[in-house]
Amino acid sequence: MYLNFVQIFRICVYIFILSRIAHGVTSLIAWVLLSPGAVLVSRFRNRMKVGIWLTIHRRMNVSAIVLGLVSFGIALWKKNRNPYGYMVGNIAHFSIGIVLTGGVLLQGIIGTYFRPPNPPLGNEKSQKRIMWEYFHRYFGTALLLLAAIQCIIGVWLFEKIYSSNVMFVLSVVCVLVLIMFGLGLKFVKIPSRCGV
Repeated sequence: MYLNFVQIFRICVYIFILSRIAHGVTSLIAWVLLSPGAVLVSRFRNRMKVGIWLTIHRRMNVSAIVLGLVSFGIALWKKNRNPYGYMVGNIAHFSIGIVLTGGVLLQGIIGTYFRPPNPPLGNEKSQKRIMWEYFHRYFGTALLLLAAIQCIIGVWLFEKIYSSNVMFVLSVVCVLVLIMFGLGLKFVKIPSRCGV
């Protein structure tokens, strides 16, 4: 049995649509679940054993960065195959994606390699540590806002192109899971002997 031109064309269309779905799903998991979840872990760090929050925070952020890079790679792969390249939302989405990817990589590098040590309990923080905390917190907040805008544009584009609300429903599910995660961190007592 051999494939004719119509069957090959259908397969190509399915692969293209699946790549858009993969791009959207990886982006939503990275920017709506993992990154904000890492911020919540940091926010409620006083409810966890000393040091455990940082391990969870880092692992969630590294996972978000990896998924973000996968999503960005898919976007680059499908950029030249986009029949809707003229749409203003798509130009904004692609441009914000470049800035967001670079910003998240910078945040990860600064958070991992340029983090001044925290002083022992009772000692004052160094000026470098205070400056680093401000930068890390506010740059991270700006990246989260940019990621939210990016996801909103992406969901809008998907619905506009495919007349499907799959990504909207997935977005709502991600936000609800994030809210439940935040409420769990706020109200559930985390044992002091939990291991990661």
